[in-house]
Amino acid sequence: MQRWTTPRVVALCAAVAAVVSLTTTLVVLRVTADDAVALPAVGVPTGVTSPVTAASGAGLDLPALFGQVSDGVVRIETTACVLGGAGTGFLVAPDLVVTAAHVVEGAHAILLRRDDGTEAEARVVGLDSVHDVALVRSSRRLDGHVFRFAAAEPAVGSDVAALGYPLDGPLVPVRRTVTGTGQSLDVSGPAASAGPDQVVRDLIRVDGGFEGGDSGGPLLAADGAVVGFVEGRSLADKNTGYAVSALQAAPLVARWRRLTTTVDVADVCDAPVGPPQSRVVVRDASGPGPGAVVADFYGTYASAINSGRYAEAWGLLTANARAGQTLEQWSAAERSSQIFDVAVRQVSVVAPGADPTTAAASPSPPAAASSPPRTPGATTSPVTPAPPVVTPGEGGALRAVVDFSSTQEDRLGPGGQTCSRWRVTYTLLRADGQWRIDRTLLAQGYPQPC
Repeated sequence: MQRWTTPRVVALCAAVAAVVSLTTTLVVLRVTADDAVALPAVGVPTGVTSPVTAASGAGLDLPALFGQVSDGVVRIETTACVLGGAGTGFLVAPDLVVTAAHVVEGAHAILLRRDDGTEAEARVVGLDSVHDVALVRSSRRLDGHVFRFAAAEPAVGSDVAALGYPLDGPLVPVRRTVTGTGQSLDVSGPAASAGPDQVVRDLIRVDGGFEGGDSGGPLLAADGAVVGFVEGRSLADKNTGYAVSALQAAPLVARWRRLTTTVDVADVCDAPVGPPQSRVVVRDASGPGPGAVVADFYGTYASAINSGRYAEAWGLLTANARAGQTLEQWSAAERSSQIFDVAVRQVSVVAPGADPTTAAASPSPPAAASSPPRTPGATTSPVTPAPPVVTPGEGGALRAVVDFSSTQEDRLGPGGQTCSRWRVTYTLLRADGQWRIDRTLLAQGYPQPC
């Protein structure tokens, strides 16, 4: 197995740092000349490079196709040495996701997320950096569309759909037209010292670019078959994109999916960090009460940890919670951690505090004038409004039971766990207009392995 190291990915991206943020995962392809004709390295066949003559796109109904397959596409977030990243992948089985190798290369932790809040840990099953293909296994079954690979290259001039999570946004579909297949591009340049093979081969070229976060997203024919997946965009022309061919990926995936083992792809470092824009979705399962307040606070706190913004998370702890630790010591224990699958289970008001705010938990009964007519002789029960929700104000306190999962390096995990399930009771205090964690209590029997 040949690997692109994290420095190589960084080197490829660094050439266009002003255009492409390093916070997301995108390979930028450097070519020897204007790649409108896809000039290759010497001796490498170019494949089909004829101009588009029939960009009809007949049969590609982008909105309908997106509605049918979108629940089979996932956002992939990683914790890595230089910085974490975000990319896209797609299901080829309920627990198997295909993506570009550079999305998970060097990862210490991998999380799969969907817009509906579904989250799961994942491990690499197989990785081939020469063709930029990877297969990861989810720790849980993901219900959604399972994709199949196309048996042939897309025709030049045909329209395809690309699905991805660009620039930390939601999943979006875009229409692209195939302008070439069998493309071979020289990516030496600033990455010349990264390895002996400086040519990316057998790529599909399309007439539109891609953004950071799109990498690994499926490229679909009108019938929903995967003809390729996003590799990156051209350095020479931001309106030209490239995709790994399904014909190259399918045999690798077919071999890997039979494996029961996983591959350690992590680079060696002391301080891996997550993607700078990781956002944790917190479910409020606590019922009536101030659960939404806790969910909002905990989402901010966990997102800061996941993104490596440790000073921000440290600021959400009281002096009591810091317990004599320094920021550096606390951060060292949190490095490599990714929090996911968070749910607020119970919330109680410990101390209301000053100036509590109240909000009705349900609408007031309708006025008499708008009440439905009564049947003579019938009896009615008075409508009892739900009790108000009291949110403590300044000086108030809440106690909340929160369930969550975390991935981390084995040397930092309890009992060597790389994925743990937690149940913690937090006491939150409000001071200076800000909620902060004051105390934590781990439930008996936790943490449990995922």
